[in-house]
Amino acid sequence: MLLIIFYLFFLLLLKPFGVARFWHPKHYRFATSTTLVRLAWTRGVALQLGVLAGQVGLLSEFSSESANPLISIENVTENELENGEAQLTKEQAEDISELEKDLTTLLTNAKHKSVDYKKSQRRALAYFIYEFEADSLSRCAHPEGTRVIELNDYEILQIEKTDEVEEGFVYTVEPCRSAAIGISVSP
Repeated sequence: MLLIIFYLFFLLLLKPFGVARFWHPKHYRFATSTTLVRLAWTRGVALQLGVLAGQVGLLSEFSSESANPLISIENVTENELENGEAQLTKEQAEDISELEKDLTTLLTNAKHKSVDYKKSQRRALAYFIYEFEADSLSRCAHPEGTRVIELNDYEILQIEKTDEVEEGFVYTVEPCRSAAIGISVSP
């Protein structure tokens, strides 16, 4: 990412001298704007990865102080066991049980967030397929209000928008009913 910044700065410095691109092919017209977009997307992805690493707890593993209280209590307990001080006070036992409950809650919440994220990905993918990949017109007969993706000469993927399923779309593979391949058009 740092090199992209220097490259972009270098391109901007050379632009008054008539040099518009440096390592791009000659037919490449938008070197500076594409580099700016790449820089923005790279920063966005890096930010999202940082947020994700913080939520999962990867960033606390690299810090000098343990950010996770359960790890610090575990380290103290291990040190006490090594030194022969195996007796836990009532407060320490309550703290450990409370932290274990918090950890269980945290893991459950992370699992729910993961499931919700996967569901939203499926919904977005289903919407994209319906809106941008499927066609409302086809040589194969299909019901009104459905969209079609032709899989091959003899089969189609029929997509119907509905509120009955979670993703909002029902996918079915149907035989292609077309006069072009000698099959009657009537369903």
